[in-house]
Amino acid sequence: MASGDPTRRQRLERRVLLGPDLVCRAAASRTSVPEERWMLAQPREVRKSYVSEVLDRAGDPELLGQVWMMRLPCAGATYARS
Repeated sequence: MASGDPTRRQRLERRVLLGPDLVCRAAASRTSVPEERWMLAQPREVRKSYVSEVLDRAGDPELLGQVWMMRLPCAGATYARS
């Protein structure tokens, strides 16, 4: 979502994901990354769970993200990686 300092990037990601739907829709229209567009299109509760389960936890973000995705109800039905 943003470039530069990882801490700054994490703060920006967190603020956008926890922001109002209007902010997320605007951000989604600006990214060409399918995974980011998908996340930004999710309801606020889904985005909030991603922040708490992945961004706010210590560990490998890639692995935490995969675990989070697999725990979603109907995980495979709403997201297909291209």
